[in-house]
Amino acid sequence: MMSDETIDALRKAADLKPKDPKLSALIAFSLCIKWFSETRQTNIDLMPEKTRQCVHLCMDRLEKLSQEPDKETAAEALHNLAMLIFVSGGPRDKALDCARRAVSLDPKLEMAWEMVLGFSEKTSPDELSRLCESRLRTKESARNHLLLAKSLTNLSKWDRVEAEANAALKSEPDNIIAEMVLAALKIRLSTDDESLAQAYPLLTKATELYQKLPDGDPEALKRWRELTLNDIICNGLLSDEQSQKEARKSINDFISQYPDDEDARKIREALE
Repeated sequence: MMSDETIDALRKAADLKPKDPKLSALIAFSLCIKWFSETRQTNIDLMPEKTRQCVHLCMDRLEKLSQEPDKETAAEALHNLAMLIFVSGGPRDKALDCARRAVSLDPKLEMAWEMVLGFSEKTSPDELSRLCESRLRTKESARNHLLLAKSLTNLSKWDRVEAEANAALKSEPDNIIAEMVLAALKIRLSTDDESLAQAYPLLTKATELYQKLPDGDPEALKRWRELTLNDIICNGLLSDEQSQKEARKSINDFISQYPDDEDARKIREALE
């Protein structure tokens, strides 16, 4: 634990620059990280009194700075307050509100954007797509095109999903996720064997990219799962009985390995 003398020194440092949100945040994060690493506790209410008081002092100061007329200061305060609330186990809605206010003041705050989009489970599909569009306007990237594409799938705006996935490929020609989004889209919109066939070149390209992923890549298993399930769906949708039989066998084999996979179980129900 930090000594009382060290904590007093940190409080005095914060008092020297009361309008510096980065300093208040740094002090609060330092105390939280040390507490978390030593105790494996994330609840700041369990901290020793002096430590807890110092953290709350810094957070209160960030709350006040979030009301500053200077947009850069207010955005930085909100950005750091959102992260502190999150890491300390505070109300997620409050952290999300702070992050949203931060990016509305300064759209360049990367971590605040990650929090806004990462806490999107309670966000309506329309609002989420607006947030993703705003993020893309701030920073053009393949990832942000794909985030927007994903949000648009919840609105069934298939033309725009395709446009955003293609924009991602234009930015990163070997983006495996973009290839898989396009393949999944072709599968979803297919009406017969001929239209379904448009998905195969995309799945082939995605498979080639998957095979190039380095050993130990944390995304590899996720990509393999998506490729496998999409291939099974393709076979299941084909009109010939042999392909459908292979699809049923493949999905059963998959579920025997991953019995808790909800999507796989839904695919098996659809194939039966």
